[in-house]
Amino acid sequence: MASIYGIVMLAVGVYFFRQGIDTLDDYITAGRQAGGGFPMAIVAASLLATNNGNANVLGLPELAFNSGFGNLFWLVTGVVLVYSTMIYVGPKLYDTAASTLPDVAHSVYGSQRVRYVVTVWGVLRSLFFLAVELYGTSIVIEFIFGIPWQQVLIPAAIVITLYTV
Repeated sequence: MASIYGIVMLAVGVYFFRQGIDTLDDYITAGRQAGGGFPMAIVAASLLATNNGNANVLGLPELAFNSGFGNLFWLVTGVVLVYSTMIYVGPKLYDTAASTLPDVAHSVYGSQRVRYVVTVWGVLRSLFFLAVELYGTSIVIEFIFGIPWQQVLIPAAIVITLYTV
């Protein structure tokens, strides 16, 4: 199944490469071809898929097991709020020349200082989520293969870093 997924992802990459996604800005913004309406729904779905990591894979089942399925309300609420926000805000962001959140902050507030604060905040936030993802990945590998998570953490970090680059 993983090989089928990999082949499909390569095919999607080749298709969009041929569509003129040449620069980093084109890649980040999908060549600004999404526009408003239904394509923005696809962007919102992509955002949701990106944010579904180990917290959802490991944390929500544990929460449901320990506290009951009523707590899944928070997952559904989050999905609805993020999706509806992106449907509304996405077209407005599309009309700007911004590629990143710091770019949006700079265009709204006109301040380089605000751009730097948002950049630092984003880096610190990303480090927190990276730590959670690496720990969660190590726990899953420990569960599947029986290798202690402490021995898996550094190799997992290397593989994830190489894959991301």
